[in-house]
Amino acid sequence: MPIKPPEPRVTLRQAIPSDRRWIYESMIAEPLWATMMGGETTPEAAPPDYEEFCDDYRDYFFDGSRPELGRCFVIEADGEAVGQINHDRLEPRRGRMELDIWMRSEVSCGLGNGPRAIDLLCRLLEEELGAREFLLEPDERNGRAVRAYEKAGFRPVAVPRAEVDRLFGPPDTSRPLPMLRWAKPDPSGAPLIRPMLRGEEEAVCALVERCFNAHVAPDCTREGARIFFEYANAEAMAARCRDNCVVWVAQRDGLEGVIEVRDRTHVSQFFVETASQGKGMGRALFEEVLRWPVDGPAARAPMTVKSSLCAVPAYRRLGFAATSEPQLDHGIRYVPMERLWPGPGR
Repeated sequence: MPIKPPEPRVTLRQAIPSDRRWIYESMIAEPLWATMMGGETTPEAAPPDYEEFCDDYRDYFFDGSRPELGRCFVIEADGEAVGQINHDRLEPRRGRMELDIWMRSEVSCGLGNGPRAIDLLCRLLEEELGAREFLLEPDERNGRAVRAYEKAGFRPVAVPRAEVDRLFGPPDTSRPLPMLRWAKPDPSGAPLIRPMLRGEEEAVCALVERCFNAHVAPDCTREGARIFFEYANAEAMAARCRDNCVVWVAQRDGLEGVIEVRDRTHVSQFFVETASQGKGMGRALFEEVLRWPVDGPAARAPMTVKSSLCAVPAYRRLGFAATSEPQLDHGIRYVPMERLWPGPGR
């Protein structure tokens, strides 16, 4: 049996000003640049010139003087520079930091050095700066990068393309795939409120089914329950999240709550596990929705919901008011409610 050679020892070294030029040249080298852009050759996908690169990656990236704003690190494998990895400024509310990585040349790719470097940087940022959430945003057509990031513990989120800018900032490619990783659980026991990940639809819909059967089904006919579950199934949810819906979940040991919002104005599903109700879980989910940046007509429209009869008191505590008497539609009883946003553009 052939003996597998030992994996190289991967370390990170703070970049210095003399690294700046080769880091730039490795970024724009072909075929790596085209791969990072998903194979696009449009003018919008053209690499930046050196001056533009320096505008983005300012001096503090290369001297370590402002770690809270960003730093570049050289990835070394057994002491040899094989790539770079950097982080941007800390987003204080979520403790999120965006990372970016590229290897020095094609021969440095596919060896496992990237995932190990990503893991090292995430751990460093968690310890040094208290980062809790990490974002990488490859082009979805860059399968090699997506697989490498998954090896480092990142998972793609299930959000419509139209909402990527609002939730994660302007992307670098035309088909971005936001991927997230989280630090260890909050020692205070506070739930993690986050977007649903791709592939979580089955687990989310199982939570919805448990809550619906326990609290909502008694006020619905059999036909109403059938219609509801035609909507609340994994395949339909995945399709909506590619179109016009965003789903947030609350997680501690497992998934404990979910809220789905359509067109940024309508709560189409909102459930919290029975054992977690009355502990602020629902409010934490809803407050995340209120922080969702909105513009255009959605910013002026009220948020609406068709509340189940048992959930009306909870919605009132969140600022909703009934707009009519209880209704019966296709076997489902509900109360139409709406809530105005706390201010312009939320």
